[in-house]
Amino acid sequence: MILTITEILWGIDAILALVCGARIYQGYKRTNDKMVGDFAKFFIFFGVGFVAATVADPVIENIFFIKLLITIALIAIFLGMAYLAKLTVALTYPRLEWKVFWLAILANVATVAANVKYYLLSPYHSPFLDPETGIFVVNFPVVVSFLLTLAIVGLMIVPGIIFIRKAIRVEDGTVKTRGTLLGLGIILFAVGAMACGAGKAVLPMQISHLFIAVGYLPFLAGLFYVVEKKLPKAIPSIQSAPAITPPIKW
Repeated sequence: MILTITEILWGIDAILALVCGARIYQGYKRTNDKMVGDFAKFFIFFGVGFVAATVADPVIENIFFIKLLITIALIAIFLGMAYLAKLTVALTYPRLEWKVFWLAILANVATVAANVKYYLLSPYHSPFLDPETGIFVVNFPVVVSFLLTLAIVGLMIVPGIIFIRKAIRVEDGTVKTRGTLLGLGIILFAVGAMACGAGKAVLPMQISHLFIAVGYLPFLAGLFYVVEKKLPKAIPSIQSAPAITPPIKW
């Protein structure tokens, strides 16, 4: 069996996310910081989602089961994004964190329902492998792509921007660097995910792979620095550092 470029990139995503989730969860067990726990859950569910997506990439021949695994991948990734959104709201408006979390879950349900109706059970939208590039094209219908874009903007790009804005207001240069790297990595991965969701042809999938590959650099640098160096300070909380992390003024 020859590995495709999509299998390689998604497989690396899965390993990266699961390793980071496990390491950050170890930090949560040491600190009992709920925001660190939410951060770990983001990576763990994200990793599980990419495992399902990697297996779906043309290892399996049955089209229905390929689309089923892609749907399962979406469910897991959305759960991860819900915990990321909850964490971000806890940094700014902590009273709203659970409301935002359940709103994200509702977005998950709506997107998955649309995916089941218009993708999983539809004979008109099937993923395919481009033989020239070795890229696996998911070929989502328009309604699913639209819902995915809305969800990714709200649950990944906005949190990424908040991470960066929170970081640049912190006086500690080390924390500033970590937060900026994490926010930048999340945004780059989000752009890659949106391009993948819009992937009805090879070009959007190429753009997706490009942003995901570029996102490795700040993501790896920020995450492993966070894990190894003063983990709780890497996600500055309002309760622990009110003087240096004021609420964002929009």
